[in-house]
Amino acid sequence: MHKNKFDFIVSIGEDCACSSYLRRCNLQFLSYPFDWLTNASFQTRINLICNNFKDFFNKNDFISLEKDLTKNNDDKCDYFENIKTGFYFYHDFPVNIPFEDSYEDVKNKYNRRMGYFYKQINKSKNILFVWWSRNKHISNDDLLLSEKLLKEKFPDKNINLLILEHKDIKTFETEYISSNILKIKYDNISYKQNPKWNETMGNEKNNLYVFRKLKLKLTLEQQLKQIIFFTKLLLIKFIFIKTIRHQLRNKIIEEYSHAAL
Repeated sequence: MHKNKFDFIVSIGEDCACSSYLRRCNLQFLSYPFDWLTNASFQTRINLICNNFKDFFNKNDFISLEKDLTKNNDDKCDYFENIKTGFYFYHDFPVNIPFEDSYEDVKNKYNRRMGYFYKQINKSKNILFVWWSRNKHISNDDLLLSEKLLKEKFPDKNINLLILEHKDIKTFETEYISSNILKIKYDNISYKQNPKWNETMGNEKNNLYVFRKLKLKLTLEQQLKQIIFFTKLLLIKFIFIKTIRHQLRNKIIEEYSHAAL
């Protein structure tokens, strides 16, 4: 699998670390539904993909969450849980703004991300779903079932799953569950030997070693569009008015999603 080039590589969790590594390795350029969420099970995510995110954002399913003061928190956002799906929303609802006032904006943001997600799948042939977890271990039977469900959902696509699980070892254990499912177990969280350890990103050395082996297939035209896209994003950082900067950023992302996907 690591020798293949994929048209689309996307994180399905378990939290923002997976998407962050994809971005650092230039494998992902837009935000998708699971990028900044955590806690929900692997199977919940597969089911949502296969049922077009049915009941993913019902207003009545949200409850407020208390922040764990023993951990690093996002001070810019209030925390919420979706009790139907089990997702924790740590980076979406602005702090000190009532849920009723921010709900529609957050919902619209996730609707856009779901649109990007399915549009990219529709335009891709070889697709890789990546799961990175500190403490969850997915059984082989569940992985085979998930592969079956994804192939039924996207019958004309080459569906692949990369499962990255923590194991307290010094090597990398690889196992092909099927020809399209690769599971790698390694130390992805240890920080005792790394004074620069980041609680969210875990063992950066080992994680980057794995993620940098992934390859994204881009045409010259797509590469050029990416250069233009990032140049525009860089330039708007010099705009001092925050509301205008955010409006332009959203417009640039929207244009890029239609032109490059």
